Amino acid sequence: MGCTVNDIARAAGVSRSTVLRALSGKPDVSGETRDRIRALAAEMRYRPNYIARSLTHGKTNLVGVIAKPSIYYASHSVIEAVERGLRHGGYATLLFISGNESGTDESLVEQLMKNRVDGVIAVPGAMTPPATYHELVEAGVKLVILDGLIDDLAAPQITGDNYKAGRLGAEHLIQLGHRRIACLGIPSISTVGRERARGVRRAFDEAGILVPDGFFREVTFNETAAEECTAEILALPERPTALLVRHDVIARGAMRAVEAARLTIPEDISIVGNGDILGSDMFRVPLTTVRFPARQMADFCVDTLLKMLSGEDVEPETTIFDVELVVRASTAPPRA
Repeated sequence: MGCTVNDIARAAGVSRSTVLRALSGKPDVSGETRDRIRALAAEMRYRPNYIARSLTHGKTNLVGVIAKPSIYYASHSVIEAVERGLRHGGYATLLFISGNESGTDESLVEQLMKNRVDGVIAVPGAMTPPATYHELVEAGVKLVILDGLIDDLAAPQITGDNYKAGRLGAEHLIQLGHRRIACLGIPSISTVGRERARGVRRAFDEAGILVPDGFFREVTFNETAAEECTAEILALPERPTALLVRHDVIARGAMRAVEAARLTIPEDISIVGNGDILGSDMFRVPLTTVRFPARQMADFCVDTLLKMLSGEDVEPETTIFDVELVVRASTAPPRA
């Protein structure tokens, strides 16, 4: 059995309350006594009972992180930054993958409450209904949304400028001379998908480009789905000369479809991704993409939650980070 506070008190010849005050850094213990107790605790390999402490103090120093299934596949650095920031702030992380086969999204709120988390950071995905986040707020959970937008949510939300992201990619292709541009977009059921599509369509409208019905598609976050959808677009009687893709990972599926059609990138078709994930510059054809400041967004998200957990009043505002176009070898002017 592990060492307890009572064991340290007996060894130090002091009361249990004195040991607790010394270990928690209370000022009403002399420096000599505090140092002696802490030395004994280290020597006896004392480990705090966090569960008991949470019952006493009403907090667990645990933060739940809800992540969409694609997060490891595409943006694991975001979760890494969140975990690091929370650890430096004195909090441990409990990770929940939304839509995981081991549970249902209906029980996600129950799981978080059962673990008595002090706060939640959520990276929204299509498999978790928006009602989940509203339910957390209504339950009094301190919640911050990262890399997404939930309509009418009374909680801080941090995201990139998705309207600009859609517009930047479209404008880049238009400036190169493309007029037949297809788009594999995020489903419009999400606010992010609608904002991205709005940016693309605004750029098209200003350039006087009419998009054929078959050129504007919505795809799930799935390489195979993107590959199949791209193959259908390339088989149209008048195929596009360029393709806007919702994410760099999805662009890999699109690239495979282009290769299978015996076309070349960017000579026959230019491709623009989104996200600038690690390795997008190492694709067979380095990918032109839109870069989101993922680490800065994650750091800001953690700082916001830590302020809330410390009792500071934080307005439920949406903070939008700027994005930038990164031009690589996957885009070029269309063939004459």
